[in-house]
Amino acid sequence: MLRRCSATGAIWLHTGVDITTGIQPVAAAANGVIAGYTVDPTFKGGMLIRHNTAQGVVLTQYWHVWPRRGFGVGAVVTRGQVFADVADMGSRTHLHFGVYIGNFTATSWRGALPPAACDGFPAFPNRFVNPNEFMQAHLQPQASPSPFCHRAGS
Repeated sequence: MLRRCSATGAIWLHTGVDITTGIQPVAAAANGVIAGYTVDPTFKGGMLIRHNTAQGVVLTQYWHVWPRRGFGVGAVVTRGQVFADVADMGSRTHLHFGVYIGNFTATSWRGALPPAACDGFPAFPNRFVNPNEFMQAHLQPQASPSPFCHRAGS
């Protein structure tokens, strides 16, 4: 679903990566605390995990997920711990994973941002960084194939 700036018609830019997974368990990318949960009629559930790193606070963003029992706001998670499941979105089923540098703001939830400030939103990338590059640069290797999705039976 493309969003456009009302004044310029510019297409908003994606703040994370979409991983086509089917309905799979979702694991935390790093140790942290669940800082937010929201439900959107189009995008299903969204969750933010707050991580304290040597470089400061980082939020990881997970969209199109449903939390598992016991994993609400304030729950502590460890790297690799399953805390949610990808939501069924039919042919569009996928996990959106983003990395936001800094403490929570309303922008932390955004799955896309405009190329230039418009409609009350800041310009892309704001404080979002490339999640693949961030994971490679800041986290130790893990034995499982992915830091945030587990295949059934693994």
